[in-house]
Amino acid sequence: LPQGYVQNITETGAWARAVRAGEMPVARGVAISAEDRLRREVIERLMCDLDVDLARVLRHHGRDPSHFDGEIARCGEFEAVGLLEREGPRLRVTERGRPAVRVIAATFDSYLQSAGDQPRHAQSV
Repeated sequence: LPQGYVQNITETGAWARAVRAGEMPVARGVAISAEDRLRREVIERLMCDLDVDLARVLRHHGRDPSHFDGEIARCGEFEAVGLLEREGPRLRVTERGRPAVRVIAATFDSYLQSAGDQPRHAQSV
């Protein structure tokens, strides 16, 4: 399988039959692109460390420094109300912003942005 995630068949009988037949007991899967890995790293750093150096991450992934210009501009709203601090390409979630870290990190989730009005994940509070 290419790099990605898979979900096993949940019904145990069907799972066992697939294994006995020498097949992968997979119900569905998702291939992970280089863009997905890049965005995953940014979101992980924000959610786990409350801090991300976008220049370092972009350099690590071989991307142009301007790759996240749109997302950085959208983060200005969080910065304006004191939820986020920005020093050049470095973003830091403030103490006040901790409860909103999921919303801040979602700025970098291209799947949420492309979903339009159709929710793909649980609503954040």
